[in-house]
Amino acid sequence: MDYRREIDGLRAVAVSAVVAYHADFFAPAGYVGVDVFFTISGYLITALLLREHTSTGRIELVDFYARRARRILPAVVVVICAVLCAASLLIPQPYSVFQSAAAASAFVANFYFQTTSAGYFHADTGQMPLLHLWSLSVEEQFYLAWPALLIFLLRFRVPLVPALSAVGVASFALAEWLMQQSPSAAFYQMPARMWELAAGGLVAAMPIRKLTAFSAWMGLSIIVLACCFPLSRFPGIGALPAVIGAVLLLSAIHGGAVNALLSSPPMVRLGLISYSLYLWHWPLLAFDRMLRVGPSPLSARLGLVATALVLAFASYRYVETPLRRPRLSGRRTIAFALVGVTLVSGCAWAWRGQPPAPAQLVSLGTDWRCHPYVKGAPSHVQPAYCLRKEQKVIIWGDSHALAWAPMASAIGGKLNLPAASLAMAGCPPLPGATLSLRNPNEAKLCHEWNVEALSYLKSNGADTVVVVARWANFIDGDGGKTSATALTNAVASISPYVRRILIIGPTPELPDNTSKCAALGSDCAVSRTEFESRAAPAWAAIRGLTDPKVTVSDPSEWLCSGGKCPGIRGGVALYSDTVHVSKYTATVWANIVAKDWK
Repeated sequence: MDYRREIDGLRAVAVSAVVAYHADFFAPAGYVGVDVFFTISGYLITALLLREHTSTGRIELVDFYARRARRILPAVVVVICAVLCAASLLIPQPYSVFQSAAAASAFVANFYFQTTSAGYFHADTGQMPLLHLWSLSVEEQFYLAWPALLIFLLRFRVPLVPALSAVGVASFALAEWLMQQSPSAAFYQMPARMWELAAGGLVAAMPIRKLTAFSAWMGLSIIVLACCFPLSRFPGIGALPAVIGAVLLLSAIHGGAVNALLSSPPMVRLGLISYSLYLWHWPLLAFDRMLRVGPSPLSARLGLVATALVLAFASYRYVETPLRRPRLSGRRTIAFALVGVTLVSGCAWAWRGQPPAPAQLVSLGTDWRCHPYVKGAPSHVQPAYCLRKEQKVIIWGDSHALAWAPMASAIGGKLNLPAASLAMAGCPPLPGATLSLRNPNEAKLCHEWNVEALSYLKSNGADTVVVVARWANFIDGDGGKTSATALTNAVASISPYVRRILIIGPTPELPDNTSKCAALGSDCAVSRTEFESRAAPAWAAIRGLTDPKVTVSDPSEWLCSGGKCPGIRGGVALYSDTVHVSKYTATVWANIVAKDWK
C-alpha cells in the first residue's frame, strides 16, 4: 500500500487519548482511543489483503501471519519480559502478574482479564501491569478470523460490502445483547468488538470516493469529542461516535484527502512510535499505583509518561524497526514466532510463584448468589431467594451491608436468632430516592429490590434490622435531599414490624487498599477532619431520625483515634479494601454495640 502520513497521525491521536485517560490527564473518555485503533487495524488489514488478492489472485496466509509476527511480537515480548523482571523484584506476590503474562503471550489476555478482574473500569485493574494487552489479544484473534472470511467471500464471489456490513451489524447486535447479559464479555470478547474492526474493513472494501478535506476535519472533531464525553452502554452504542469519526476520517484518507494536522511531522513521529508507547505506558503507571499509597501526583504521572515516550522511541528504533525486515521466509518466521510465544508463556507460567494463602485473600465471605450487584444482576432478582421466615436479624443495604454481615451474625448469635442479608451492591436501602448517577435500568432494578425488601420485612417481621450503606455517596451527592427523605420513609415503613432498627453510620474511606498498604508498611490512614467533613451531611440525616426504635451506631468512635483514621492497627486490617470494613472490624464492633442487648 502507498504510505499515508495521515494514518500515522490518526494513530497519534488514538494513543494520546489512551495515555491521557490512563494517566488521568483530562480525557475522561480517552479509552475510546482503543476503538479508533481497532478501526484503523480493520482498514489496514483489509486493504492489504484485498490489494494482494487484486495483484496476485490469491491471499497468502503464511506471508500474512509472518508479517503480523514481525510487526507485533518483538516489542510485546520485550515489554512482557521487562514486566516479569520488575514484578519479581518489586512485588512480594507476583503470582497474578506471571499468570497474566502467560495469557498475554498466548494472545488470550482478554479471556484472562474477563475472568479474573472485576471489570476494566474497576479501580483494582489499575494495578495490573499487563491489563492493556487485552486489546492486542482481540486484534490477534481478529487476524485469525478475518483473512479466512475474506478468502471465503472472494472465492465464492460474494459481494464484499453487503457481506462485511452484515458481519458488522451482527457483531454490533451481539455487543448490545451482551451489554445486558454480561458487560464484561461485551468489553473483552472479540466477536463483540469485531464490528469496530469490520467498520474499518468496510472503508477499504468500498470503491474509492473522493471526499473533501472538511470530511477529514469532521471525523477528527468527532473523535476528539468522543474522547471528552463518556457515554453509557460502552462498548455498544457508547463506542459508536469514536468509530464513526474514525470511519469518516479513514474514508477521506482512502479517497486521497490531505489533512495538514495529521500529516505534520510531530503527529507522524508520535504515530510511528504509537504501538511501543501503548505497550510501555501502562506498566509504568500500574507499577507506580502498586508501589504508592494513594493517588499519584501530577508530577509523577508526567514523569512516567515522559519515560514511556523515551522507552517507546528506543523500542521503535532498536526493536520494532530492525526485526520488521523480512530476513526469514514466512514459514520460518511463523515457526520462530510460535516457539518464542510458547517459551515466553511457558516460562511465565512456570515461574509464577505460589498464590497467596487463603487467609491472605480479601473476601467478604458470603454466597454471591444471595448478594447481587446492581450493575451485573439479572433483569429481576428477589431478595427472598436466600431468606427464610425464621431469620429474624436482617442486614439491609448495599455492598457495605455485606461487609458488615458478620455484625448481623454476631448479634444474631447473642440473641439466639438466625441472621440473613438483604444486600445488593451499588443499591442503598433508600426506596424512592432519586439516584441521578445510575442509568435507568440500574435505578429500576435497585427500586424493585428495595420494594421487595420492604415487602419481605413487612410480611415476615424481624427482631433487629441493621441498615447500612455508603451514606456519603448518596446523602451528600447522588440523590441529596431525596436520599435523606427516603431513609426517613424506609425507617417508618419497617418500624411497625420490627423490635429494633440499628443504623450504622459512615465509615472513613482509605487512600488505598489495606493489602497494598500492609505490603508497603503503611497504616493507610486518612485525616479524621477530612472524614468528618465529608460525612457531615449523612450524619445530619441519620441523627435526624426520631423513631424510638432506632439506635445509631458510629463505628468511627472505634476506627479513629487522635487526628487520624487508620486502615491497619496493631498489624490487623480494619478494612478489606479501601471502603469496606473487615470481618474483624464488623465482629468487634458488634460486641461493643450489642454488649447489653437481650
